[in-house]
Amino acid sequence: MNKNEIKEAIQEVLAEMHVPKLGGQFAIYKKMGAAQFNLIDPRYVRFSRRDGTAAERIEKDGAVLVEVAPGNGPRSYDWQGSKIAFSLGLSDLAIWMADPYEKIELFHDTPNSPDKKKLIVQRGAKNGYMLTLTETVQNKSVTVPISDGEYELLLRLLLAAAPTFIGWI
Repeated sequence: MNKNEIKEAIQEVLAEMHVPKLGGQFAIYKKMGAAQFNLIDPRYVRFSRRDGTAAERIEKDGAVLVEVAPGNGPRSYDWQGSKIAFSLGLSDLAIWMADPYEKIELFHDTPNSPDKKKLIVQRGAKNGYMLTLTETVQNKSVTVPISDGEYELLLRLLLAAAPTFIGWI
C-alpha cells in the first residue's frame, strides 16, 4: 500500500466509526408541571456519487422534542401516564420566532388519525409565560409556567438549534 491508499483507508475507517453525539436536555420544573426540550438530530442516509465517492444527505430533518408532564406531588411528575410530546420542526420555529413575545399557537395533526395536538405559549397573568400542551385523543392538557429568564434562554436555544435541523452545523 502506498501513502495515499493508507490515508484513504484510514479515512474510510474513521467515517464508519463516526459516533453521533448526544445532546443535552433543557428542562423546566415547576410545582404544576415540567417541560423538557431535547434536540433530535437529522437522520442521514449514505449514498454513492457518480464519481464513486461516498456522501451523506438528510433523509429526515431534525427537530426539538418538547415533552410536558403534570406535577403530582413535591418534585414528582407523571411522565408515564400523562406526558404529552410535541415535535418542533423548522416551520414551527419560523412561526414562533415571527413574534415570540406575543401569543404563539402551533397545531399538529396526524394524517389518518383523530390525534391533534396544540402548543400555546403566552404571557402569564402576572409575569413570565405559560406553556400549554393539549392532546385531543386522550383529552389531556398540561401547563408549565416559565419565568422571563427561562423563556429568553429557551428562545436562544431554539434559534441555535435551527441550523442543526437541516445539517448546516
